[in-house]
Amino acid sequence: MESGIKQSLENLDLNIEEKLKNLKDEMLAEYATVQEKVRELREEVLDLRQENEQLRRNNVLIHGLPKADSETADECEQTVQEFLIDKLELPETVQFDRVHRTNIKPNAPIIARCVLYKDKVSILKARAKLKGSNIFVNEDFSLRVREIRRKLLVHMKEAKAAGKRSILVYDHLVIEGKIVVLVEDGSIREVRGETSD
Repeated sequence: MESGIKQSLENLDLNIEEKLKNLKDEMLAEYATVQEKVRELREEVLDLRQENEQLRRNNVLIHGLPKADSETADECEQTVQEFLIDKLELPETVQFDRVHRTNIKPNAPIIARCVLYKDKVSILKARAKLKGSNIFVNEDFSLRVREIRRKLLVHMKEAKAAGKRSILVYDHLVIEGKIVVLVEDGSIREVRGETSD
């Protein structure tokens, strides 16, 4: 009888070990599947982020232009065209793919998508003529890039206070010709040597 109990316990142990091994194998397979899905989703997020930022490439964001009552998209574009000619002294040749307000507030910013990238560059260069006014023209960056730039601005001010030439370029900072990026802990690190800025 004792040997029967012993045999039953051994069989039970083997059965439990087999079930645990099978469960472990299933969990490892499931883990590998989840890891692969996470990798795919990361790639998809990066692709979407790049696509979003590429779509914004030709956009300018204009703050401070008054909004007419019941302003239509065509009227909004006409307001921008008049602004470019009157305030920025740009030629009438600047063409837009789309012009619209970001929301319905009275003086909501305007997003203008230039047909040609060189027109966007011309607008950004001419914005210096707005100094002292309440109208501002900026690039249209994604929320992620705006957050990075906000954090890099602190480092740029520190560099300028130390007498170093520095400039914000997209999502990185150039200090004395060296490209630096924001690290997760909020510090910066150099990624490349000299650059032509």
